[in-house]
Amino acid sequence: MISRFRSGLGLCVVGALLMAALALPPPLRAEPVSYPTFELSAGPELRYAASGARCERTASDVVGCTNLLTLGFEVAPQARLSRWLALGALGRLGWGDSLRMLQLGAELRLTPLTAAGVAPWLGLNVGSLLLFDRVDAGELGPARSFVRALPVAGLALGLEFMLSLAVSAGVVLRADYALSSADALPARKPSYDRQLLLSASLVVTIHTGR
Repeated sequence: MISRFRSGLGLCVVGALLMAALALPPPLRAEPVSYPTFELSAGPELRYAASGARCERTASDVVGCTNLLTLGFEVAPQARLSRWLALGALGRLGWGDSLRMLQLGAELRLTPLTAAGVAPWLGLNVGSLLLFDRVDAGELGPARSFVRALPVAGLALGLEFMLSLAVSAGVVLRADYALSSADALPARKPSYDRQLLLSASLVVTIHTGR
């Protein structure tokens, strides 16, 4: 009798445990975090040479030194490698008084955190800075045009605000350092010191491939 009672009690306990297990809600599954696979940023830019100058040379002297100031725009397509890392290209074009600046290179971006629709990022870029310059005709000689290429590397800090899942807008601050070679320059060819270039851009970014 006691053994039958124990067996029945055991069956009741097992049945209760099975019913409780069936009544439990299914375990929560972590939703995969989605991020865009491709981003394209573009916007106007103001760039200023905080140090270094453009100088016009004569046969025996240096005249007319000025700091560079250009207004232009930047374009940066980026392939997203992960939620926090992106790699892409950087193109920047600027115009000054007698100067055009074209910068082409690669940029690596790190997005350490995103919260409440705000996405700050850090960037590192390397490339080449092409200077298309000219001197006007005058007492020193006829008008002449020149092209000069300088290696350049820089850091960037961006702060973008998500307007939707596909569009964001913000500001990008950059500091670039351009080296100047020490080769001999002919008369009336502009020379460039090592340049510390500071710039600010307003950008709009399109995010695709989620």
